[in-house]
Amino acid sequence: MFNPKFFGDLLINNASSGPLWTQNFAGPGTPVYQKFLALNFGLGGLFTPLTPKQLIEGYTDSKAEYFKNKPVYVGGDASIPSSFMVDPPNRLSMSDNYVSMFTGETDDNLVRTFSLWNNKPYNNVPMTDYATTKTTTTTFASPWSTQVDITGTDGAQFQPDSAEETLSLFVSGLCRTMNLTSAGVATGTGYDQLTIYNFELDQASLNANPTYNSVVDGTSPMEMINRFPSYATQGHYYNVSPSASGSIPVITAGSSGAPVTPSKSADSTMFQVEQLSGLTTMSQTTW
Repeated sequence: MFNPKFFGDLLINNASSGPLWTQNFAGPGTPVYQKFLALNFGLGGLFTPLTPKQLIEGYTDSKAEYFKNKPVYVGGDASIPSSFMVDPPNRLSMSDNYVSMFTGETDDNLVRTFSLWNNKPYNNVPMTDYATTKTTTTTFASPWSTQVDITGTDGAQFQPDSAEETLSLFVSGLCRTMNLTSAGVATGTGYDQLTIYNFELDQASLNANPTYNSVVDGTSPMEMINRFPSYATQGHYYNVSPSASGSIPVITAGSSGAPVTPSKSADSTMFQVEQLSGLTTMSQTTW
């Protein structure tokens, strides 16, 4: 059953030389079952059965562990993780990186803006590289082929006297700066004695990514490219680009099965900022 002709039929659906071997067995469901047998027994399987406890708390994958412990000169890769979980730690968060910010003492337009990220003034992410053929080390490199300078704040505060200006927000998890544009004075904020402005996400901030940076020097693993998102949208694909509208999956609400319609109030990214201090009094980020 497990012969080259059979695998050719299964994997590339090759019917050029006559009827598929998989069609020589009775019953319309037989080829599907044969594919299951071939993949899971003939090729070792593509799926790993796991318990909820393993998914939540993490588990060690035997195949990943095998390649992790194998020398790089015979096809191993010590940089790859061998432990996995549903919600792994985010290596791009502020708490996991070295961050420097301006205080604004000499220029209040620089209040809480980023100065350095991992001791560099441009976007960079951690990656694992080889120190020797047996040991690895953590280094940092730009996720984009062209270095992109870090601008903006972390969103807790912006420059004082913010009103009709465009505010910049650096989002480490997306490796990019988002721009917020003024949407007028906010009402019903509960701060009756203060002037608070609404700011909304400039949709151009979600334009296509720059070209990815691939670091290849003969031994460096290419795991870096998997450490940040390939695309970003607002909640439930709110205001998604028309060019991508055909690729949007249908999102349904619970057991009703009704499609979820994105709305500005629930799915847009917005900030409310006090005018004089630049402090954020309310924020909603949905990417």
